Amino acid sequence: MGTWSDTWLLRMHPEKCKHMHIGRHQRIMEGATGTYKLLGNNLMKTDKEKDIGVTIDNELTFDNHISEKVKDIDRLEAVQRRATKSLPGMGNLTYPERLRILKLPTLSYRRARGDMIELYKMINGIYDKEACTFIQLWKDVAERHSNRGNSKMLFPQQAKTQLRSNAFKIRTVKLWNSLPESVVSAPNINTFKNRLDKNWQNQDIVYNYKGNITGSDP
Repeated sequence: MGTWSDTWLLRMHPEKCKHMHIGRHQRIMEGATGTYKLLGNNLMKTDKEKDIGVTIDNELTFDNHISEKVKDIDRLEAVQRRATKSLPGMGNLTYPERLRILKLPTLSYRRARGDMIELYKMINGIYDKEACTFIQLWKDVAERHSNRGNSKMLFPQQAKTQLRSNAFKIRTVKLWNSLPESVVSAPNINTFKNRLDKNWQNQDIVYNYKGNITGSDP
C-alpha cells in the first residue's frame, strides 16, 4: 500500500486510514491475513464507516445508517420547535398550538408528504424505471387481492428488523395503500399534490409531531 501511494503520488496518512473486512466470511479472512500496515504503522480496524454521508458496515447493510437518520428526526423537529417558540406571543403555547396559528406543518408531515410524492413519480414513470424496480404493484405480484383500497396498491415487503422497517420501500407502502383512488389516480404531479393536501388537511400529524396519519378523510 505504501509503495502504491508513493508511485501514484497519492500519499495517505496512516493515522487517518482504517481497514474493514466486508462480507460474511470476514472473520475467516481476518484470521488468514492478520493485521494491515501502511508505512510501517498498523491500521485501525473498523466495523462501520461513513463515506459521502452514508454509513456502511462490514456486512454491507444500512442498519446503522438508517438508525442514525431516525435519531436525527427528533433533532430536526426540535429546531422548528425552538424557532416557533421564540416568536412573539408564542412562548406559552404548546408546539401544536403554535403550528396551527402559523399554519406550519410538522417536519414529520412534510417527510410523509414527500414520500408520497416520490412514490407517485416512481409509479407513473416520471423517474427512470430501471431505478425503481423495487416498486411492485400488488396487482402485478399477487393473483388475488382485496377490493378495498386503490387501484395502485403496492405489494407490502417484510422487514426482519425494526431498523429495516424504516427503509423507504417498506415504510411508505401502508401509507400509500391508504390513499383514496381520487388521489393516486391524479393525472399529473401538481393535481396529485393538491388532492393529497386536501385529503390530509385534517390529519393529526399536520400539526402534532407525535400524531399519525390514519386512513383517509371522507
